Amino acid sequence: MGYGNYKTEGGKGLNTPWQRAVLMLLSWLRAGESLPDDQTDLTKILEITDNTAHELFPAFPQGINAITDMVVTNGSLSTGTWVELREENASGTLLWKGYADANGGGFIQPSMKKPIFSKTINKAIVVVCSETGVDVVVSANGFKFII
Repeated sequence: MGYGNYKTEGGKGLNTPWQRAVLMLLSWLRAGESLPDDQTDLTKILEITDNTAHELFPAFPQGINAITDMVVTNGSLSTGTWVELREENASGTLLWKGYADANGGGFIQPSMKKPIFSKTINKAIVVVCSETGVDVVVSANGFKFII
């Protein structure tokens, strides 16, 4: 059994609304279609100099957040840092992690085939750097997805 071009594990049906929503969304994105009317585009730029949690996309009571593309750079001359995407706060579920070296190091995640989704309904996505004294800029695009 599958949804569009996506097959479920072991041929079993889709058991949760979250699974059905994600597979439906991935089918739309792969087909090059625009987001349905019940989706809201998100864009955010953060400037981070410490190791506390900074809200990238706010909590969404009716669903989950997704990041579709992201650019991270570190302008610090001397301090590199791990950059983490987490749910809700600095100790929340780790969603993604990358390293931004000093002197302009960073990374780009352009137009992801598989967006980074929050794992829980009504949880914000936050960015946390592992070091202080950094000069990290995070630019991200994504959307809210109603479940």
